[in-house]
Amino acid sequence: MKVTKTQFLKTIPAIILVTLLISVAPIQAADYTVGVKQGDWIKYGEFHASTTGTATGLSQIAEMDNIDWMKMEVKSVTSTEVTVETTGAYKNGTTTPATPATEIDIASGSGSTGYFILLIGADLEEGDDVVPQQQGGFALKLNGTTTRAYAGAMRSVNYLDFTVSMSGTTVTAKWYWDKATGVMMETFTSMSTTTPTAASMELSLKAVETNMWSADVLGTLLSNPIYIAGIVIVVVIVIVAAGFLIFRRRKPTVSAPSATPAPPTPTEETKPT
Repeated sequence: MKVTKTQFLKTIPAIILVTLLISVAPIQAADYTVGVKQGDWIKYGEFHASTTGTATGLSQIAEMDNIDWMKMEVKSVTSTEVTVETTGAYKNGTTTPATPATEIDIASGSGSTGYFILLIGADLEEGDDVVPQQQGGFALKLNGTTTRAYAGAMRSVNYLDFTVSMSGTTVTAKWYWDKATGVMMETFTSMSTTTPTAASMELSLKAVETNMWSADVLGTLLSNPIYIAGIVIVVVIVIVAAGFLIFRRRKPTVSAPSATPAPPTPTEETKPT
């Protein structure tokens, strides 16, 4: 059974939201603004999914390992409401039809259930809620900002990194969003549970292409493991070669010992009497 994109988009958020039933007192909300425009798109690849056990929903997650790519495109932007559409394909070449257009309200969080990990507010800061707290009171707060390579460029990204254990279930998540646009860049999510039966899962994916920025040399190199391996090999060869030349230049020259001159042959005049 192949997982649909709707199942894909809703499975992980549902797991997280069910597990993270954390309600906090209201605080001053951040300024949630839209960082994308109509026609922007981003493509995800490097899908990896694995599961153990037979808990409900695990078979759908396991099927995600067969996804080759998924593309999210912005169809329209009205105030803080963004309408997105997703398409995709499996590793066997089978394409999936576009999902119905989905509205995400960046300012209120409404309409983003199942989609909030794909698009959040732009230019958020450490401590800001990933999704405004008005939606159910769930507190998922950004841990900070760092720089990483995505889709061929070095980008400033906000990240969420947490581990929560509750009632026999442990969830770990590492999620990254482009700071300037609010678009998801990378996710890693794992879950293990002993209730009602032992089960676990891991899921990860990464942004690989986009039309929202141009690739740069450093970002291209760091985004491609093959390039990185090639650079490492070249550097090692250069270091070894340089070390060999330096060693040869500094190796002392050992001269052969000079022969001791033979004593002169005594003559008649020098012979002892």
